[in-house]
Amino acid sequence: MMRLAWPVASAPAKASSVFGGTMIDRTSRNRTCKILKQLALGQISNYECENQFLDLPKNDPAVYALFRTVREISGDREESLRDVFKRGSEMRKRLCRWIFFLKTDRDYQWPVEREAPGIRDFYKSNWFDRILGLLSCKRADREFCSRGDYSVWPFLREDDFKAARRACAERRRATA
Repeated sequence: MMRLAWPVASAPAKASSVFGGTMIDRTSRNRTCKILKQLALGQISNYECENQFLDLPKNDPAVYALFRTVREISGDREESLRDVFKRGSEMRKRLCRWIFFLKTDRDYQWPVEREAPGIRDFYKSNWFDRILGLLSCKRADREFCSRGDYSVWPFLREDDFKAARRACAERRRATA
């Protein structure tokens, strides 16, 4: 299967204008939740996932950020990512938080960039990076991560995450 790319701008500033700020597209977010669940369960390959992302409207920056993250996780071969998102893994916990964010009506407040925002903290520089001078990339990661509480990304602040959890618990109690 051919791997396609989401049409992205060549610079973060342009990417922001392509995705129009902080619009919430409920339909795209719901479809993204479904796509991420299918990917995690191994029902679709990484390429099929990317192709489904390409069919989504390009107006919600949260959807774009998750597309970039999944694309970075998936690599260049067509494969299932079921093992990456296996139960109990750190990536499964992140995936649950990503889906939870998509189910809220919160604006995505992180900077919109080409880099994969959901796994910025996984990158570790090594001696080869230092030789090539790629430490500037690490500086960009630090700048990105300092914009909010990265431990709860895509939520901006831990208080936002906790408030969303409380609201979800209240909705469940109200419907029970």
